Amino acid sequence: MENSIKIKYEELSNIYEELAVTEGELRDKYEELRRNEEALRISEERYRLAVEGANDALWDWDFLNNKFFISEKWKKEMGYEDIEKNLSIIGKWTRLIHPEDLDNALNTLKDYLMGKAPYLICEYRMKYKDEGYKWVLARGKILRDYKGRPIRMAGSLSDITNKKIYEEKIKQLAYYDRLTGLPNFHFLKEKIKEKIVECNDKDKFALFLIDLDNFRNINDTLGHRFGDEVLIAVSNELKKVLDEKDIICRMSQDEFLIFKNCIQDKEEAALTAEKILKHFHNPVIVDEHEIYTTVSIGVDIYPNNGGDSYTLLKNVDSAMYIAKKNGRNRYEFFHKSIYNSIVEKTKLEADLRKAVENNDFLLYYQPQMNLNTGEIIGVEALVRWKHPQRGIVSPGEFIPLAESTGLIVPLGKWVLEAACKQNKLWQKLGYKSINISVNVSSLQIQHGDFIEIVKNTLNEIGMDPKLLDIEITESTLMKSIDSVARKLENLRKMGISISLDDFGTGYSSLSYLKKLPINTLKIDKVFVDDIREHSAENAITGEIIQLAHKMKIDVVAEGVEMEEQVEFLKMQNCDKIQGYVLSKPLPSEEIERYLKKSE
Repeated sequence: MENSIKIKYEELSNIYEELAVTEGELRDKYEELRRNEEALRISEERYRLAVEGANDALWDWDFLNNKFFISEKWKKEMGYEDIEKNLSIIGKWTRLIHPEDLDNALNTLKDYLMGKAPYLICEYRMKYKDEGYKWVLARGKILRDYKGRPIRMAGSLSDITNKKIYEEKIKQLAYYDRLTGLPNFHFLKEKIKEKIVECNDKDKFALFLIDLDNFRNINDTLGHRFGDEVLIAVSNELKKVLDEKDIICRMSQDEFLIFKNCIQDKEEAALTAEKILKHFHNPVIVDEHEIYTTVSIGVDIYPNNGGDSYTLLKNVDSAMYIAKKNGRNRYEFFHKSIYNSIVEKTKLEADLRKAVENNDFLLYYQPQMNLNTGEIIGVEALVRWKHPQRGIVSPGEFIPLAESTGLIVPLGKWVLEAACKQNKLWQKLGYKSINISVNVSSLQIQHGDFIEIVKNTLNEIGMDPKLLDIEITESTLMKSIDSVARKLENLRKMGISISLDDFGTGYSSLSYLKKLPINTLKIDKVFVDDIREHSAENAITGEIIQLAHKMKIDVVAEGVEMEEQVEFLKMQNCDKIQGYVLSKPLPSEEIERYLKKSE
């Protein structure tokens, strides 16, 4: 029995030892579980703090259990819990999206679920409980089971309202004019492209390019700040003329472009242009001042003359240029002949540049006669262009082009040098010294080194400055009368004579001649043409001659063609004449028969 008890005791001891070991293991496992639970709690707390503290909202959509989780802070801010309980998750979500953005948001989600995009990425506005709508960026990705079926989707929402505001400011700067608040050229160019894509074969729209006539005068006389106010007022006036669907933009300094949607025909476009012109018969009110301005308008209709925005904008610009050229305060439709003339002008400009580089010009000379002595006392040098294909091109065709391109400066320099060389050559050939007149444009005079060019030319050629006569027009003089007068005075001090050409076609004011260093007045051909017995032109021409003489200014009558005119001018004591009654302009070798040999 004692043995039996001993055995049982040993068994109990073993069991106790096993239980002790098990208790230790359990205690260890408990401690491990407790540590894991604490770590989990800390992790969950950290996750919760991260989620609630983050600017972005984290969301999770469990498709299998139809449960939706979103950060608590965002849930409260958006009032998610306040939405009707019986709505589906999608139903609740769509209640928060701005109605204008809803289609885009749902279509983006649909495309992603169908596998058309690797991620869900979409921007839209969401309603917040107390702050109205805010812009958010939604991102998400789907988790699928082994069969490829979606089981859940998780992602984030980011508040991008500030980013959108910044983008809108950038867009405002890029697509809107800062002064008037109107759309700018870039905006309308994009709008034209969109409209062309939408148009079918029957759809038409019209473009009107509007340029303010003589706006530069407003800036020059009243200042740029006042000019800006005028532009704002004009933009507001144009809005009154337009229909609700029309778009107006500011193209450049004083140009506006109108996009008129859904136009029927050319007649309707013409009525719109006439309406605009008529509207500006009334003054624009700026700071209680009445400002009168007219406009020139170029018009083109899509798809008559072009199928892209670049061509259409080029067309209205060309048409507007023609409107200004034809007198301003009018409109012109673009047509093919305008394009052809522009192409021709562009080609002529390219040829002219080559001609200036190669000196492909000739000088013709027209004699001037002293009416008292009947002696040829000078010639006017007139430039001609010897074009390789077109032959001799008249100055009326290429001089305006040379002036508009700035080529008149190098061309004028060549004319001055060639004329002085020819005059010096005649002296070497034994002909009596005569004056040679050279026409100078405003661009040449305004050029910084003009005086030096004249001085150096005379010195290099060795011609007496007293034999050179510089001819300028009234328009040249009046563009910058003070600076031009100073330069003319410098030329006079060198011994060079100054003639005022085409008198009577410009400002025609004798009063300012007293202030200017003028030696000779050239009466324009328009006065000479109508000289006849007892005509008004006779009286005017006679008065000009008498008043000029009182100011000790010589007078040359241009364009004299008949003996009757010569006799009248003699009676009025005109000093010199020039015109076909003596000779047409001739090459140097032919004009020599009018020159006298020195004794």
